[in-house]
Amino acid sequence: MTENNRKRLTIKLRALIAVLKVAIQKLEVMKKEPDARVDNIDDSINNLEMTLSICHRAMKTLDRMPNLGRSPSPSGAREYTEMTDIKEYRKFQGMEPITLDEVAGVDMDDLIKRLQ
Repeated sequence: MTENNRKRLTIKLRALIAVLKVAIQKLEVMKKEPDARVDNIDDSINNLEMTLSICHRAMKTLDRMPNLGRSPSPSGAREYTEMTDIKEYRKFQGMEPITLDEVAGVDMDDLIKRLQ
């Protein structure tokens, strides 16, 4: 991945993170309204926070991309607690690490639109 592509992805990822944070804040305000459907709002907040967590991990990956030649560290308790259930944890344990080509192939514009 070129430095230009990395910078472009970083900018788009930061924008997505900002959008997610604003959406979470708006939902927190909506939750305080008298006729708010708190359960639905809480579910939406949870989904946005999980997406935000993924974005932060993607940002860390982009930050250390020059060092990706080494083998990834094995998953531990932290990775397990970030999953929603044991099935999801096992699914991700069996998956190969994300490659540089896959990261470079992400259409960030499309991803941002789908998450808005």
